[in-house]
Amino acid sequence: MRKRVVSEQTPDQIIEAATRLFAQRDYTVVSVDEIADEIGLTKGGIYHYFRSKADVLVSASMATLAFFNDEISSCAAQLRGSAPQLRLLELIRAHNGLTAKHHEAFIFLVRTRQVVSELASETEENKLRALYTAYEAPFVEAIQDGISSGVFRIVDPLVSARFLLGACNWMAQWHRPEVARQLGGPIWEEQVLDVMLQGLLRSSKELSGD
Repeated sequence: MRKRVVSEQTPDQIIEAATRLFAQRDYTVVSVDEIADEIGLTKGGIYHYFRSKADVLVSASMATLAFFNDEISSCAAQLRGSAPQLRLLELIRAHNGLTAKHHEAFIFLVRTRQVVSELASETEENKLRALYTAYEAPFVEAIQDGISSGVFRIVDPLVSARFLLGACNWMAQWHRPEVARQLGGPIWEEQVLDVMLQGLLRSSKELSGD
């Protein structure tokens, strides 16, 4: 394969290639040479932009998280002012759509989160935590608003948000379009969303004060 000359787009291309490879195989078995070959670079071309394979991994994680954050923040901005239960439902739907559309990037985040934490510097780890916190924030806010308005039960908003996202993330790892079609397609997906939300909604008895 002919090796390409580096360009302004090369760092992004390296990150995209690394994300694909780390999503498919364990970080420890993917070499810098493989990442370079994926986009027609030499190993030196990788090291021109990144200090090490670990640096590529951490940078890819930050870039992917930043992208996911931008997407969910945009959705949250469009939902501002909506009823808490509707807002939370649409945020969950947006999260599920995001992980389905960018499934490889999502699997990359899931597969490498632990090793990224081990390899990142303290400053990098703090940035990564801030990105995860920012992603959770619209979900936490919707739950807190639902509690304040009396629609949701009194629960810990952060714990509840993480529980819902954890359930979504696990579903994204085994869910496939063909499975959804066999189980009723959109109807089945709506049932999953309904089950998630029902755990937060107050019962009619609680709402009536009986």
